[in-house]
Amino acid sequence: MPAVRIERVQPPFTHDPSGLPLRVKGDSFVRIRLDGVAPTYTGAVDFVLAGPEVIEMVRQGDYEGVQSWIVGLHRPACVRISELRSPARLVIDIAS
Repeated sequence: MPAVRIERVQPPFTHDPSGLPLRVKGDSFVRIRLDGVAPTYTGAVDFVLAGPEVIEMVRQGDYEGVQSWIVGLHRPACVRISELRSPARLVIDIAS
């Protein structure tokens, strides 16, 4: 299971490791950082969502075992991380 850190962040954002500008829709933002992950994810890197709080989630980087995502929110919200088993997974809840 990767180590996880969630923190509130403010734009401007940049792609890691290129440093190119990264735009994320929202009025409040959090970064989800996963340390110790294999670079095997090949899915979408930008999700536009229609949830009550989350507007958009964009992968900021995937470099040297660190994957990070910026989540754009409508407003500041409480965030909770849970680790579940069978199968092993992380759940990140954003309060609405």
